[in-house]
Amino acid sequence: MQSDATSWIELYPLAQANLRRRSELQAIVGAKAWRWAGWLTRLARSYGMLSAVYANEHNHWPLATAEAPLYAFAHKKFHDVPAITIYMLARPLTHFHHVTIIGQAGIHSAVYPYTEWIPGFLKAPLLDPFAVQAARILSWPIKDLFNSVNTYAVYREQDMPATVAQYESIHFGGQRILGMDYEAYRQMARQKTRSSLVRVMQDISELNRSLVIAPEGGYCFDGTIQKMQDFLAFTALKKNRRTLPCTISYDELCPDTMGRIDCYVHTGAPLDPPAGKTDTQRWSQDLQRILTQNTTIVASQLIAAVLWKHRAQGRIGVDELGAQFHQLAQRMSAISHLQLAPGLLTSKTRERSLRRFLRSVGRKWLRRRGSTYIYNQDKMDSFTAKERTVGNLEWNYNHIAWLVADW
Repeated sequence: MQSDATSWIELYPLAQANLRRRSELQAIVGAKAWRWAGWLTRLARSYGMLSAVYANEHNHWPLATAEAPLYAFAHKKFHDVPAITIYMLARPLTHFHHVTIIGQAGIHSAVYPYTEWIPGFLKAPLLDPFAVQAARILSWPIKDLFNSVNTYAVYREQDMPATVAQYESIHFGGQRILGMDYEAYRQMARQKTRSSLVRVMQDISELNRSLVIAPEGGYCFDGTIQKMQDFLAFTALKKNRRTLPCTISYDELCPDTMGRIDCYVHTGAPLDPPAGKTDTQRWSQDLQRILTQNTTIVASQLIAAVLWKHRAQGRIGVDELGAQFHQLAQRMSAISHLQLAPGLLTSKTRERSLRRFLRSVGRKWLRRRGSTYIYNQDKMDSFTAKERTVGNLEWNYNHIAWLVADW
């Protein structure tokens, strides 16, 4: 059933209300997780982050006395961390399970801040010892945060350096960061991964915690939902737990005056576990399809689709942009199974979204000449390398490419 404006609830006030119930929430998650949840909730509303997080179909959250479900989130961008924090924190305490998480191994050491945050010029031979020390200091709060929510390190082959040279390079840090040679690192990674998977399984079965996971294993860098990894299917099978598929959508081309964007989380109907080992591939394919088709349609995707349609010409009429945006929104609203953001449901709210785009991202992408917008292709093709491999225009278009390919 298609969402209407009343089916969406804003989660930030609910998350704040739960934080104020300090003793009750700490009894579930502990004092350290409560403190970090408060910090991440404040971060979520800061400049350039999230103006609001909305959810629908929240009736799928089970009671705390029931078996904890597994939460499968389609991973999109850095904003996922505060968005998922608010989503999980907003659950009524009567429906609140603590969580267990599988995390990329680098976040449990100084490797992540060294590779992601320390600029390259600081890794020159004379300065590298200071860069290493800075990375170690930066890693302390990161490890504290993830330990507070029962995050266990998993070393995936695709994330690990394949050679000694890659291990010792400035792109990883090697022995300078981890204090062990390459072979010792490989052995430690195998042992740590096995231990982490065992502990996650124990958290689910013995402590009734919800596994929170990005089943794709990381970002899908072009904006689509990529193939599911096997772990979630086998966990659902082994522990006989249902999975809640949660698709996150960002209206990132239409920020407010503080550069913040709206976030929408659609919670799909619970997915029963696979029927057996031979059913896991079918189950994972179904999950991928559900996460794709449950994408909430937002103004940014429709604006991107209109601009994408005219990319060969490199221009679009001023009135044509608005008219086709409204036309496409009306077409989407006629498809009963789609989830539409409330801002697309009336011409007035659509105009508001279009104005937001034109005064922010549109100022960089489009140059007006009389009654025509001329494309700035370089700006449209720009992207954050750590999150994407395609331009921001294409990334937003790809979320609904499967819907509008014949438009």
